[in-house]
Amino acid sequence: MKVLLDCSHLQTGGALQVGLATLDNAARTPEHEWHVVLSGRLAAQFPPAREKDFASLVRLPIRNHPLAKYWQIVRTLPEVEKRVRPDIVYVVLGPPKWRSRAPQLAGYAVPHLLYPETDAFAGRAGLTRERIYLALFLMGVRHDLHQAQNLVVETETVRKRLEAVEGFPRSRVFVVRNSYSPQFEKALGRDGSSAPRDRFSVFVPSAYYHHKNLEIVPKVAAELRTLTDRPFEFVMTLPESERGWHRIRDLARTLGVEASIRNVGPVPHQDIGARYRASDAVFLPTLLECSTAVYPESLAAGVPLVTSAIDFARELCREAALYVDPHAPREAAAALHRVMTDDVMRQRMIAAGREVLAMSYPTPEERWSTLNACLQDVAVGRPSAS
Repeated sequence: MKVLLDCSHLQTGGALQVGLATLDNAARTPEHEWHVVLSGRLAAQFPPAREKDFASLVRLPIRNHPLAKYWQIVRTLPEVEKRVRPDIVYVVLGPPKWRSRAPQLAGYAVPHLLYPETDAFAGRAGLTRERIYLALFLMGVRHDLHQAQNLVVETETVRKRLEAVEGFPRSRVFVVRNSYSPQFEKALGRDGSSAPRDRFSVFVPSAYYHHKNLEIVPKVAAELRTLTDRPFEFVMTLPESERGWHRIRDLARTLGVEASIRNVGPVPHQDIGARYRASDAVFLPTLLECSTAVYPESLAAGVPLVTSAIDFARELCREAALYVDPHAPREAAAALHRVMTDDVMRQRMIAAGREVLAMSYPTPEERWSTLNACLQDVAVGRPSAS
């Protein structure tokens, strides 16, 4: 089968990790002929020596403006499809920004449309420009969603919400549960980072988006300081030049907790496992999610997880996490303090994580096998199972 692998829109954070994992798996599946289009930012992390693993590979230049990125995709991908003549197009983490002539399967990873009851800007006054931008962005996402031929999602929660909220036919939505990548599994065996082990280290592995709710971190640090004299730090993974990091840093200074927040910058995918190993807890206060690699990565690394009390998190983590109101810093601080001080509960969470990982998450190999089967189903016009 000839597959056109569209990674043209992957730009940051977990999306790049998913793209790299997909490329690794495709390279190990020689029964298909793979043709690949990489975004500029993904291409920057993909070694030229590995191009020989694919029948063809196009590296797009980096474009920063959203309209420039959009026009780059809608101009380039149809031309590549015309040249390649694939049996199936797989758009990693869509929805797609173009409609192919060949059968198409696209990931769906924009939760905002599916949670109309959630305000990703809650508690942030004066963000009129960002709200307008988000509204325009979601108009585009809705257009892209409803021109998609078939979607693949990572949870039943998202599948149900796509049908209930957006009316997307269930028969055209495939579920392939998330997992950690093979590179992450290898990285878990390496020695950790330079994080000081004389303090309780809380890893916050997330890129900056409004819905990730990262501005709560300094507030949680301030509340945690009132609960313990033990040194602690929150380890963040944001570019130093990013406006979101500047907001978090400035708030930390205002609250007097700047010394308790350490930003290590974006972590290369091959090193992320070691960062988990060097941590005592993982904190993800997200307001919206379709899925996230943070959950299976935390469980695989054996690091207790504190996250948001929202349906997607409970489906993915069950009893292996502590759930908190993502708008309540004191509640989050209390949960982290329990992880810090209650060793019995901590060990119970780690054990539960191993069980949830075994029962609810496929191995990377199993996940790829399931996705591969979906590609073959879409190529021949077979609908998703109910």
